Amino acid sequence: MALVGTKSNRQGVGARLTARTGSKKQIREVRAGGGFLSSSSVPTAFGLGKATLVDELTIRWPSGTVQTLRDVPVNQMIRVTESERNEYTKVVAGQKKGSNSH
Repeated sequence: MALVGTKSNRQGVGARLTARTGSKKQIREVRAGGGFLSSSSVPTAFGLGKATLVDELTIRWPSGTVQTLRDVPVNQMIRVTESERNEYTKVVAGQKKGSNSH
């Protein structure tokens, strides 16, 4: 998943993502940088096992904006742009393809 900030910083650094699949919940925080000879990747991924959908994905942006996406298919790269609308764009081989609202 890639984040695009509009009110927050452009890469969404500092955003907190919560993915819920069934009764399981995972939390990630978008970070950049790292220590000596290491770095963090800005795109964020979740390990979802056999799940086919993320029931609910909540993004808390550094600006305070909260977006909630529902029923997001797994095994794909998506781009979420910070806004009041709960939508994302599927990214195929580095290019955008369609827009989904949930």
